[in-house]
Amino acid sequence: MPLPQELYEDLRKEFLAEGRTEGRAEGRAEGRTEEARAGLIKVFTLRLGPVPEAVRRVVEGELDLEKLEHWLEVVARAGDAAEAGRAILGSR
Repeated sequence: MPLPQELYEDLRKEFLAEGRTEGRAEGRAEGRTEEARAGLIKVFTLRLGPVPEAVRRVVEGELDLEKLEHWLEVVARAGDAAEAGRAILGSR
């Protein structure tokens, strides 16, 4: 038995609203992750010099925001680029 048009429209609107809400949340999470990657690269460069290519690839491919934030702390405390690079590459 088909749904009455009014019920169909209500369900459709609810489904679309949920999708938009989920999409916005995912977009915000992706934005925060991208900002964390960019900030990590910037701090590394400012503090320690050029980012080794292997480290850059790992950072740019990382999706875990908590890991990126941890690496930022590592970079902020590292004595040199080699130390920071080893910590990042070793914690994948």
